[in-house]
Amino acid sequence: MALAAWHQRYLQQAGWTQEVRRHLFAIAGLQPNAKILEVGCGTGAVISQIAVETQYNQTGIDIDYASLVFAQGTCPKANLAQADGHLLPFADSNYDAVYCHYLLLWVDDPLQVLREMRRVTKPGGAVIALAEPDHASRLDAPTPLDELGRLQTVALTTQGANIWMGRLLGKTFQEAGLELVLSGMLGAEWSPSNQIPDDLEWETIRSDLADVMSDVELSRYQAADQAAWEAGTRVLFVPTFYALGLVPERLSSS
Repeated sequence: MALAAWHQRYLQQAGWTQEVRRHLFAIAGLQPNAKILEVGCGTGAVISQIAVETQYNQTGIDIDYASLVFAQGTCPKANLAQADGHLLPFADSNYDAVYCHYLLLWVDDPLQVLREMRRVTKPGGAVIALAEPDHASRLDAPTPLDELGRLQTVALTTQGANIWMGRLLGKTFQEAGLELVLSGMLGAEWSPSNQIPDDLEWETIRSDLADVMSDVELSRYQAADQAAWEAGTRVLFVPTFYALGLVPERLSSS
């Protein structure tokens, strides 16, 4: 998909996690002028939402330069830099809070990224993962849509995703030397207003499965998907976890 289309998808995901973000930021006790960092900011979807709601001093980093250029257009007041989350170009104890959003499942070493997030966060500050899905536990019904879910999970694995990241989140926070305050899972609900799959969802599915399935086959699955939603029989649930940890006041060197 084009970057503009991905941005719309990221905005949709940011909407899914908006309430839990507000909740976790409140628990972190962030002040109006808090200095915060997003690791893996992409096109700026989350940063742009935060800019509307708060006066935080925001910084975002991403490894993809094109995404950062796009992000600068959506959130011109944010400080943006091209960098790798495995080795953040910031001094120790630099931010009041550091967070990520649908990131850790895509990185080579989630533990190292969390250690870097911990390092650049002030003692007593918060490290937050807003959303990490557990695609290995994906639930799809009815048949044949369970097969569609399986194929998409395989495709994500091929792309490099860690499909078990969600269930490992709390454990990885603790291994990174953070004091785990809480972890949980985003809820799910279905109502007539959201039972028809949107174009963004199917653009993502088509992008994931373009190399393993013909357009005709994908269209058949899409028709079955829409029919199941309309009949009230569709179930689609990917457990998505969040976590908040505090940097200890006295931090070990590990």
